[in-house]
Amino acid sequence: VSPLTRALETYDIGVREHVPGHVPVVALPDAAERLYLISDIGRRRSELEKEYGTWCDFEEGFSNGKGEFVEDWWFSLDDERDAHPLRRSSGYSSRSYDEWRPNQQNQKYACPGEPDDVFEAR
Repeated sequence: VSPLTRALETYDIGVREHVPGHVPVVALPDAAERLYLISDIGRRRSELEKEYGTWCDFEEGFSNGKGEFVEDWWFSLDDERDAHPLRRSSGYSSRSYDEWRPNQQNQKYACPGEPDDVFEAR
């Protein structure tokens, strides 16, 4: 399950009924927890908006400042972004990325984990 989906479902099930209707609810992908594993890859903004858009704003936190919305908001390498221009830039490519997670046993990860500087910047 997407990290943002988990947060939205938690809010919907446990909190939403206690919040007055005039209080705006805004999805902010930058407030997501650190992304470590393939399971932390999210659902596209437009998919989330279809499911939760009646009570949650999916525009403000996903705008790229050019009148477009970032659909793939989770960490990915920039060479993956080349094929998907509405992905967020990470500043890392497969050529510049060094795995930072412990790998004393030469394990490989299914997706690159979000480096400290990218996490701290958002």
